[in-house]
Amino acid sequence: LLDGLGAVIFLTLYWGLFLLERPRALVHVGGIVLLEVLFLPFNGGACTFFIFAAAMLPFSVATQTRAILGLVVIAGIGATEGVLLHLSSMGLFYAAIFPLLIGGGNVIFAERNRMNCKLRKANEEIENLAKVAERERIARDLHDVLGHTLSVITLKSELAGKLLDRDPQRAGQEIREVQQISRQALTEVRDAIR
Repeated sequence: LLDGLGAVIFLTLYWGLFLLERPRALVHVGGIVLLEVLFLPFNGGACTFFIFAAAMLPFSVATQTRAILGLVVIAGIGATEGVLLHLSSMGLFYAAIFPLLIGGGNVIFAERNRMNCKLRKANEEIENLAKVAERERIARDLHDVLGHTLSVITLKSELAGKLLDRDPQRAGQEIREVQQISRQALTEVRDAIR
């Protein structure tokens, strides 16, 4: 009954590690260590709780230094309890040394995961900056095209206004050109936005 209760508590703490963010995951790692401290006097197999806690600790902290410090604390607790309970050398190995080995290996994997996360964020930032730069380039191009087009439209409109009394046919031609230029500019703007 006690072993069954311990298994249920362990599984709850263990699966909770996958659902929680830092630093709440540390509470679950601490719970697994506490579970081991409470169960080791009654069940020598409870050393596995130290191993699981050490395996999950590097993924539950933000830095490699904190992971190593936490592993040293877990191994220290395991060694202290093993000495106090007069565990065999194999019991001490599984309570103190093996968790260090497993956790030490996972420190490397956790650091790689952190670096991959940073790299992914940096790539996302680069993509966002590239999009902003492209939008700014398009805006500059549109500004240049529209500025030139509006200048031409203004000059031709003024010319048409001056020619209206002297040469109505030429004034009409200039107005038609203004219409053609404005339609062409609208098409260029529409194509640039797409």
